[in-house]
Amino acid sequence: DKMHFFTSVERVILDGGVTINIPSRPDLIRTDFENTRVWNTYVRADHQLNAANTYGVRWLRETSPQPVQLLDYWTAPRTEAETDVDWTVVGNLSSVIGSTRVNTFRVSAVKEDVFFGNPNFNSNGHDQRILLPTLNFLSFSDQQSPRASRRLDVAYGADNVFAWFVPNKMGDHDLKFGVNYLYSTLRVQDYGNMNGTFTFSQDQPFSAANPRTYPERLSVRVANPVNFLMKGHFIGMFAQDKWKVRDRLTLSLGRATTSKCCRRPTGTTRSLPAIRTVTRWTSTTSRHASGSTTPWTAKADRRCAVVSGSSTSAPPTPS
Repeated sequence: DKMHFFTSVERVILDGGVTINIPSRPDLIRTDFENTRVWNTYVRADHQLNAANTYGVRWLRETSPQPVQLLDYWTAPRTEAETDVDWTVVGNLSSVIGSTRVNTFRVSAVKEDVFFGNPNFNSNGHDQRILLPTLNFLSFSDQQSPRASRRLDVAYGADNVFAWFVPNKMGDHDLKFGVNYLYSTLRVQDYGNMNGTFTFSQDQPFSAANPRTYPERLSVRVANPVNFLMKGHFIGMFAQDKWKVRDRLTLSLGRATTSKCCRRPTGTTRSLPAIRTVTRWTSTTSRHASGSTTPWTAKADRRCAVVSGSSTSAPPTPS
C-alpha cells in the first residue's frame, strides 16, 4: 500500500521584438513587442492498493495567452490577441489476474478552448460588429483587426486492454485484446470581419477633399456568424498475437477495426459572407478609436452585394 506523487509548475514569459516598417508612411514606423505568458501545470499520482491492483492519475494544464500579436505591416491599433486554455486528465487501473494475465482500464478527458481575436473583441464581450472597420491600405493595415473566432474541442474516452501470456502452445504467445470508445464535440464560432474592411489602393491618409484617398471596396460578413456544434462517437477494437515460434523466429499477427458516427452539425454552419463594392460616395463622416492613425467611416448612396449566389439586403456601413 504505497503512493507516489509528483507535481510541477512552469512559467514561461516571452517578449519578442517586432519592427513595424512601412516605408511609404515613415510616421508609422516603430518598434514594439509581442507578449506571451504561459503557465504549465502537471500533477501525477500512483497508488498501489495491493499486490494485484495499482491505479494512477495524470493531470496536465496549459494556459498560453498572447495579449499582443504583431506583424511588421500592422499599426498599433491593428494588433491581434489569442487566449488558449488546454487540459488533459487521465486515470488508469491495472490489475494482475493470476500469473499470466494483466488487465488495464483507462479513462480520459481532453479540452482545448482557444480564441483567435483582438484586444477589443476580447474586452467587449466578443462582439465584433460594434468595432471600427479594418483599413487595408496598399502596404499596411490599420485601425482594427477583423480576426475574431473561437474553437472549443472536448473529448471523453475509455479503453480496456487485456494481456495474456500463453506458453508452450506451439511456441509462446503474447496475446492482447482491446476495445476503446471516444465521444468528441467540436464547437466552432467565427465572427471574423463582422466589423467590415475598407480596402484602399494607396497608402496616403484619407482626405475628404482628395478623391484618390477614398477606399475602393468594402467587405463585411453579414447576417449571422458561423456557430455550429459537431458531435462524434468512435469505437475501436483490436486483437494481436506476438508468437514466438522458436528462439530465432517471432511472428506478429493482429487485426484492428474502427467505426465512427458523426452527427450533422447543429447551429449556423454557414454565414453569409458578402462583398460590397462602393461605386460612388456622396457623404462622409469621421470617427475613430483613441490612437487610430487614419480614421475612416463612410456612407454610400449605392451598394452591391454578392452573397454565395443569392442576394440579400445590405446592412448599414460600419461606423
